[in-house]
Amino acid sequence: MESDNCPEPAEPHVRVKDWTEVKEFSYRREYTHEEFVDLVKNFPLQFAPNENWLYSNTNLPLIGIIVERASGESFEELVTRRIFKPLGFPTIRFKHQEDVVTDRASGYVLRNDQLKNGEPFRPRVIAASGGVLASAVDLARWWEAVFKQRVVKKDSLDQMLQPTVLKDGRSVAHGFAFFSDSFNGHRVVQHFGSTVGGFGSIVRYFPKEDVTVAVIGNLEDADWEPNISPSGFRVTLSRARSSPE
Repeated sequence: MESDNCPEPAEPHVRVKDWTEVKEFSYRREYTHEEFVDLVKNFPLQFAPNENWLYSNTNLPLIGIIVERASGESFEELVTRRIFKPLGFPTIRFKHQEDVVTDRASGYVLRNDQLKNGEPFRPRVIAASGGVLASAVDLARWWEAVFKQRVVKKDSLDQMLQPTVLKDGRSVAHGFAFFSDSFNGHRVVQHFGSTVGGFGSIVRYFPKEDVTVAVIGNLEDADWEPNISPSGFRVTLSRARSSPE
């Protein structure tokens, strides 16, 4: 479905302005599809197609909008009905501040070296980008479900893992969803990040060993880059190999 307010489609790997960098964006109000697109559409593209690569959080809300236009359902309704409920992971749900959630942690941010409460609200239009709650256990189970093709088919998963190749031949270790790397000689697929709600996480999946490590914390500014101790992973992999099913 088309809208007069939608920009012309960009070619793959052209970075659209990140909505987290748009000063007019507010977490304290809801946005229509058109209003959100208006926030980001008039910024110039940052480089020509396939000439460079940068991560952009804007892509996910735009995908969420496409899903809603195509399905006639909200992103939350469709994902809950078609994915979350069939998988049956008890703690995975979309975030609503007014909901009472058992064992729900409070999120914090550091501002001028002082702890402050994280932003409690999140507009529905960005639900596809950081709008889901889960325990660390269910987050790991979710990754395992994706890699065991319970969520997407193998062809789609292969595209998600395929590195980006730029025009000059450089390869970027990021596909449609994940970063791929090696860790102490082990192939690893990972993702990491944080939100202004005061939370962050990192997940690493080791395909050969079939081991998933998920860490969640309730501090946005906790350096959620993939810097977790190598010795910790060595212990984890050793224990995983020696543990019976």
